[in-house]
Amino acid sequence: MKNGMMALDSDMHVYDPPDLYLNYMDKKWGDRIPRGEWPTDYPHIDSKWPHALNSFLAIKGLDQVSQQKILWDNCARLYGLNP
Repeated sequence: MKNGMMALDSDMHVYDPPDLYLNYMDKKWGDRIPRGEWPTDYPHIDSKWPHALNSFLAIKGLDQVSQQKILWDNCARLYGLNP
């Protein structure tokens, strides 16, 4: 405790529903996913977010092409890997 205030771990009180940002995106941009990524910490099963991939796959409104861009193609392009 410092100056009467206590610091809380941010993960204890912050929760974003998986479709939060999709609700605010203009639908005409839904198929244009040029640079989005979704961190999964794969293949480390002991990570802080072991269900990140399942959470991503549960998002409604993303087709397989968009999922492919977000999960692989965009990251491969960022790191210069061959997609």
